[in-house]
Amino acid sequence: MIRGYNFPDEFWNFLKNNDIKYFEVTHETQLFNMLKAGRIDFLAGEIIVIRNMIQDQEGDFTILEDYPIQVKPMYLAFSKASVDKGFVESFSKALKEVKQTPDYAPLCEKYRVLCTR
Repeated sequence: MIRGYNFPDEFWNFLKNNDIKYFEVTHETQLFNMLKAGRIDFLAGEIIVIRNMIQDQEGDFTILEDYPIQVKPMYLAFSKASVDKGFVESFSKALKEVKQTPDYAPLCEKYRVLCTR
């Protein structure tokens, strides 16, 4: 598991109820290296990160994309100390406009991610 990730209680209960031993690391690459080396049987992480790690590797890996552990939207946060409020407002406006274009939904499907308008 990635230290600090917020996995749902059902997932933790599954691990505990099935006496599954798990490791906590700070980054997906550590888990992926353990998977490649045969030290672990599976890993849980962000789908896009895992997909990118696997595409450049040799080996037999399966992603259970149809069975996510959880689906949550992601958000951006800007530093008030270093990013101008006007930039944040124009970025937000541009992002809303992009989400209304016909190109947005196909991008979500291509990368198989949850997209909101």
